Parts: sequence; C-alpha cells; structure tokens
Amino acid sequence: LDGVKVSSLIEWYKSPTIRAIVKVETESSAPERVTEIQAFVADLDKKPLSEPRLALLKRLDVAIQGSENNRLMMVKSRMGLVRAQNKTLPPDKQQSEEAFSEMEKNLDTALKVAVSQQVIGVFGFCYREVSDKDLEEYVAFFEKDPGREFALLSGEAIGQGMEQAGQALGEKIGKGRDLKEMKK
Repeated sequence: LDGVKVSSLIEWYKSPTIRAIVKVETESSAPERVTEIQAFVADLDKKPLSEPRLALLKRLDVAIQGSENNRLMMVKSRMGLVRAQNKTLPPDKQQSEEAFSEMEKNLDTALKVAVSQQVIGVFGFCYREVSDKDLEEYVAFFEKDPGREFALLSGEAIGQGMEQAGQALGEKIGKGRDLKEMKK
C-alpha cells in the first residue's frame, strides 16, 4: 500500500459508521462470545438470515476473502505442522512432497463448503445489529481499492503467520518425540 492508499484507509477508519462497525467486530469476536456465536450459527437453520442480509454477507465474504483466508489458514497451519513433524521421522518413514500436496488438496476441498457456511454464520452474528445501509457502506469499501488491497494483504500476512506457527509447533512436537526416543 502506498502513502495515498494508507491515508485513504485512515480516513475511512475515522468515519463514525466504520468506527462503530469495527467496535461491533471487536466485541463480537471476544473469546467469551464463542458459545454465543456457536449457538447463533447452529440456530440459522431455524432462523435463517434474510435474503438481503445474506447477500450482503456473501459480498463481504468475497470482498475480504473471508472464507478463502480462513480455509487457507486452516490448511496451511495443519500442513505446516505435518511437514515439520515429517522431517523428524527416520528417512524411510517420511512422506513425499507429492503425498503432502495430495493431502493438502484433499483437506482444502473437504473444508470449502463447511468453512464458507461457518464464516457467513459468524458474519451474521457479528453484524446482526448493524443496519443494511451501514453494512453496505462497509462492504462497498472492500470491493474496491484500497479496501480490496488491504484485505488481500492482511489475509496473506495472517496466512503466512499461521503456516509458520504450524511449522514451529510441528518442530517442537518433533523435538519432544526425539527427546522421548533418546530416553528409551
């Protein structure tokens, strides 16, 4: 993001509407709200979102690549963990990179629908008290630059961090397994 785009982001963030939405996002995603979020999402079969609200949330999901980023974070962190653990195995027990690529593709495919439904449900919970008008303004920002670029860069950074965290965890688990083997 260049200086002009960063200035535009700052101005957008200063808007009372956007500040209120960011506050709602922060409050809705607090760890103590997890049970409430799960109940809301589980109840969507009985109390579905209105079609206009669902359409807005789907637009937001596409604009910020919410489902895509969440799915990739899950896949990358899991595969980082598995690849790191694989390196600690004796060479004859290690999986090939081709096997990992296939495993990653299968995991990604399996998660596509489930993650998308979950993300839309969480968005429904998060923005349930935000008016359609205000949510429309919010979504529209992310559908064009600099909002689109900001969302893309944020998602990439988080995804890389999750992959690195998975690798670090896998290495620690592998080292722990090595220590147990040495004590035998």
